[in-house]
Amino acid sequence: MKIVSTAIFTLILSTSAVLAGNCAKHNALEAMSCQVGYIWDDEAKVCVQAPQA
Repeated sequence: MKIVSTAIFTLILSTSAVLAGNCAKHNALEAMSCQVGYIWDDEAKVCVQAPQA
């Protein structure tokens, strides 16, 4: 029973780590983290100051 519990626990941890890893692929998530007055530049992959209208 101890081995089964350990295996299930390890499986859950490894699955969640795989799904959470490599956040650099999720540009939409990064865009949401720009400060007020900044926008996401998709080419440069960074937040840049928004142009003034």
